[in-house]
Amino acid sequence: GCGAILTSAWLVLLPRCAAPVHHSPAAALVSASCKALCHLSYVWPGAVLPLVLGRFQSALATATAMHQLPTSISTLALCVRPLLLAGWHTKEESTQQLIAEAMMAVLPGIDANDEGKTAAVFQFYTAVLSSIPALHGAAEEEQAAPVYGSAEGGSAMDGLEFGTAGDVAGGNGNGNGNGSNGKGVPVYTLPLYLDDWVDQVMERLFTLLGNLDTGPSHRGMDQQAKPELLLQSTYLGKDTLYHSFFQHLLLRLPPRLADHVVGLLGQFATERALPTVALEASSMFRSASIARPAAAVE
Repeated sequence: GCGAILTSAWLVLLPRCAAPVHHSPAAALVSASCKALCHLSYVWPGAVLPLVLGRFQSALATATAMHQLPTSISTLALCVRPLLLAGWHTKEESTQQLIAEAMMAVLPGIDANDEGKTAAVFQFYTAVLSSIPALHGAAEEEQAAPVYGSAEGGSAMDGLEFGTAGDVAGGNGNGNGNGSNGKGVPVYTLPLYLDDWVDQVMERLFTLLGNLDTGPSHRGMDQQAKPELLLQSTYLGKDTLYHSFFQHLLLRLPPRLADHVVGLLGQFATERALPTVALEASSMFRSASIARPAAAVE
């Protein structure tokens, strides 16, 4: 009827209105554009998600568009959940491939010299990890039952019931491709070598903290006389999802990799002294003690 025609017309018009201001110098317009594209991606994923992904890939590939990358990453982060729910994919790549490639592509964005890009990367990783119950990679030994979200179409999370995930592992699944790790926890397998990705993430995190640490000798004699001033959070703790990202990372990784991360943290704690990023470092240690207490004690 007339209502359906008007709705379709609005759906065509709104992305065209939101896209031109996506990289506007005005922060308010950029924020409004990102949120509009996020909301529209739930309603019309087939039209909005290609636009969002295209902007992201263009910013990655074009040197002159690197200043647009933080906004493109943030927009993709906002659209991660609708992407999973819709199971949207290209002819060449499945939903999992799109997400895995983006997870690798944004790694260099963790950079102490670029606060906006670093914040966008943590936002994207947090969006991915908070949208899935558990994470398995391509080479994970504990292979799950059939994973959900495939290139054949359908919702990437269609029919997933977190409370009854054990039924999927037990052969009582509904045939939609959902999977479990055999312990009642549904998993999402990505074509991603998790070991390599985790090592690169941790290396960049430690480098980031090292670069942000200025040391007492660089903070002035007045601050040396007031140690409490050293316990001030950097932009990581104030303006990014750094804390949430690391918590979700430890909770979503397979146990062996989560313990590996805790081991890396132990080495970092004994080898480096970073007094001016003590709050950021202690946040990782606290998350490790909560997620993997036995490994943290060791």
